[in-house]
Amino acid sequence: GSLFTHYASQTRKSRQSPTHVLSSGVAGTMAAMGSGLEASTIRNILLAWVLTLPASILLSGTLFIVLRALLS
Repeated sequence: GSLFTHYASQTRKSRQSPTHVLSSGVAGTMAAMGSGLEASTIRNILLAWVLTLPASILLSGTLFIVLRALLS
């Protein structure tokens, strides 16, 4: 299931993180099979989706400033 989900996102040139694709695929499978998806699992997936972009912007901006200062 998760391998297919990752492959499908890559073949469609989707710009999603493999972690996001796989965790969402696993959560979707658990929900579809009725095996009990806990609220904490949903919360963790949503937090990962919301926090990844700002964290990567902050990290890349910091690296840019530091490397520009070191290399110029």
